[in-house]
This record gives sequence, structure tokens and C-alpha cells, in this order.
Amino acid sequence: DLEGLRFDLRFLANNFHAIRQRRIADLDISGDLRLTDRFTNARLGGSLTIERGTLFLQDQPQKDLVALDDPDFRNVVDVEELESRGVLRGRRVADQLVENLTVDNVSIVIGDEVWLRSAAANIKLGGTVDMLRSGDRLALSGTVTANRGEYRLDLGLVQRRFDVTRGELRFFGESVINPALDITAVY
Repeated sequence: DLEGLRFDLRFLANNFHAIRQRRIADLDISGDLRLTDRFTNARLGGSLTIERGTLFLQDQPQKDLVALDDPDFRNVVDVEELESRGVLRGRRVADQLVENLTVDNVSIVIGDEVWLRSAAANIKLGGTVDMLRSGDRLALSGTVTANRGEYRLDLGLVQRRFDVTRGELRFFGESVINPALDITAVY
């Protein structure tokens, strides 16, 4: 019975290697998070620091993701059979937890050794953002800085290398992640 489930969990990390996914990120984090209250009204608070690592930016999307409740997916896959076998239960429980979650401005600090990399970019990041709830989605608010780096523009016949001297990505707490960009680069 999930309705009766209560949380009082504290997550402490010190240079924890949180993720190593070649196309997504390779990050070490430290922090103190707390998940409390009932399953139907869980609260997350605390702070995280991304100590070091790399966020990978894909120049071209590699895959199209399909939601499990997409009608086209349901036409091809017997979702009811998967549900009856409990295959989708864990996903649905996690979705319910996030759907009911109250996020109390979880602060995310970007440490001194964090980089954004792609085939065209190699940029050192910094700054602080807060993770919060915006409607039914998680959102970011705050500023990520581009402290230095390089960007290679490749237009086929024309190729240029730019030195990134400064920059900001400002997040406004909206449910769609669409930051305002202000980047200075010199050719």
C-alpha cells in the first residue's frame, strides 16, 4: 500500500561517482538531500555540488523516445500484458512519486572542474541553479556560467574556431528548459 508509505531518508555523498553514461554525463557529486513525508506528499530538500565531470551535448539526436502511454506504442505492444506481469510497475511508482513530489529549492552548485563537451564545444561551466517544481514538472532557476572554452563552427567549406571568454545560461523556473543565452566568443 503506497498511500501508507512514509519517508525519512537522508542522502549524504562525498565525491560520489553518480553517473558514467558516455552520451549523457560523467559526474562526481557531493551533497546532502532529504526525502521526507508521505508517499502521496513527499518533500525533497537540500543541496548538491557537482564536484567534477563532464556533461555531454549531442550535436545530433541519436534516438527518438516514445512514451509508454503513446497510442502508437500501445498499438504495437501489449501494454496490459506488461502491466499484469508487473514489468511497468516500478516506472509507474517512480512516476507517481515525482508527480506528488514537493521540491523545496534544491540547490545545485557547479564546481570548478565541470565541463560541457560536444564534437564542436569544450566549455568550462560554473554557477548555481535551484531545482524546483513548476506545475507538474521539475524546473531550474538560476545561472550557469560559461567561464572559458572553445567552440568550433563547421559550415562545410568554412570552419572557424572561437574562444569562449564568458557566458551565461539563465534559467527562470519554467517547466520547459529554455534558458536565455548570453555568450561572448572571440575569433
